[in-house]
Amino acid sequence: MIAVLTCEAPLTPDEEEARDWLLKELSRVEYSEAPSPVVRFVEAIIRWFTEALSWKGQGAPPISLILMIIAIIAIAGVIIALILNPIRLARKASRTVFEEEASLPEATEAFDQAVASQDWSLAYVWAYRLMVLGLDEHEVVSSTPGLTAHEAARAATRVVPDMGAELAQHAREFDAVRYGHSSMTRDQVEALRSFTRQLLPACARAKERS
Repeated sequence: MIAVLTCEAPLTPDEEEARDWLLKELSRVEYSEAPSPVVRFVEAIIRWFTEALSWKGQGAPPISLILMIIAIIAIAGVIIALILNPIRLARKASRTVFEEEASLPEATEAFDQAVASQDWSLAYVWAYRLMVLGLDEHEVVSSTPGLTAHEAARAATRVVPDMGAELAQHAREFDAVRYGHSSMTRDQVEALRSFTRQLLPACARAKERS
């Protein structure tokens, strides 16, 4: 028996279907003669870098190489500024506790002299310094010149978080006195000294538990 193979007639679209197929085919990216703006931009950047990097050191360097070097320097400058400016601003926002190293006896003597002369603003400054020296003894901070009032407060807050609000307040008051924006009273000096007597034992207990 001979099998008879049958085949269907080839698909022949009508006029409307043929037009739709043609429009769909021509709309593909391959047939677009003009590249998109993004493609043109990328191609321009590639040509710019290729021209800049193709210089072999003979004759005057191409303008593209000079512009690329300037761009790299400018970008590096922006990055450095973004990194360093917050650090500088943080330093300016808070006064340093000590301009030079001071021992606990020296700070105590200076505090007593300020109290005797009733210079409560100066007494407050030395009271804060005594607090920082006490924190140094408990290895909470290092009372070296350059340490700011807020850095000391934040370091102590990490050890005794419950006292963070008072530490921040005393740091702000220290800065206000050091900037000359404010003057302190005897009650404020006594409040700082009383707070210090609570803070240092609390730090010692926290250190023992850690």
